[in-house]
Amino acid sequence: MFDDERITWSIDGGGKLFYRNGLKYSVTNVGGWIKVLDRKLSTKFLYYVLIDQWTQKSFDYTKKAHPSIIRDEYIVPLPPIEVQNEIVRILNNFTGLISELTAELTARQKQYGYYQDLLLARDGKEYTLDEVCQIVDCPHTSPKWKETGVPVIRNYNLVNGIIDTSKLSYVDEQEYAARVKRIVPQENDILFSREAPIGNVGIIPANFKCCQGQRVVLLRPNPQIVMPQFLIYVLQSEAVKEQINRVEKIGSTVSNFNISDLKKLKFSIPPIEYQDEISKKLEAFSRICADIFSGLPAEIAARQKQYEYYRNKLLSFTER
Repeated sequence: MFDDERITWSIDGGGKLFYRNGLKYSVTNVGGWIKVLDRKLSTKFLYYVLIDQWTQKSFDYTKKAHPSIIRDEYIVPLPPIEVQNEIVRILNNFTGLISELTAELTARQKQYGYYQDLLLARDGKEYTLDEVCQIVDCPHTSPKWKETGVPVIRNYNLVNGIIDTSKLSYVDEQEYAARVKRIVPQENDILFSREAPIGNVGIIPANFKCCQGQRVVLLRPNPQIVMPQFLIYVLQSEAVKEQINRVEKIGSTVSNFNISDLKKLKFSIPPIEYQDEISKKLEAFSRICADIFSGLPAEIAARQKQYEYYRNKLLSFTER
């Protein structure tokens, strides 16, 4: 058993801690910080202790006079400094691995985006989305949901150019008929989310009956100008994302992307005979990256759980 000290400090509701220069611990949106003065206590050890204790606490904000600020007492164990340093070394290894995996994922995503934009940059004619597509907005009513029936494609179903059917919502035939009065979705139509996450797209596969959810726009490409699969890659390019981000920044309170702004999106389209070749190259590259993009996040999540497990075990001391 070890001696302990009690410290009281302020932290905001987010509970995020930042390690700075091995001397201070600051908290999000709070001006206070803690400086370690006693050589019996390792600063980084204290950091891990506070993180571990914070994640295991719960607070009733309704009983606080100022719910944005929480004041609470933490018990800080004081094993010998050699033990503290060894615990820090072990936990640093875990957090270092998580950081490396996260950096690797970010680098691979940037690499994919770079090569995608490089292939899409082939000489072509500049168009607006309105010039290459029929654009049909969704019905502006909430559907009458059913347990089964015809799938309604919502913004979260649009993932990396495809329609994710793992979490579908449904309507009956009567509601479906009302929702497709403007246009009946068909194979190779593209669905575009104009609500967060803005800009997500998915292409409708063959023999898939569905209708649009709220804030989901249907795009029907003109086959004389652009292939649907090529347009999917264009809409996911950095050039288009930058245009969407600019509009979002101008209207900071806007929660969705207006149809008028959607129609104005600009991009270059090469002759139709080159689009299939470019699409095939991007599809092959996507398959190579798919394992990385699905595998790395899973590995990061697993390592995060492992780190939290060992952090809890290593920092569990018997109170005297």
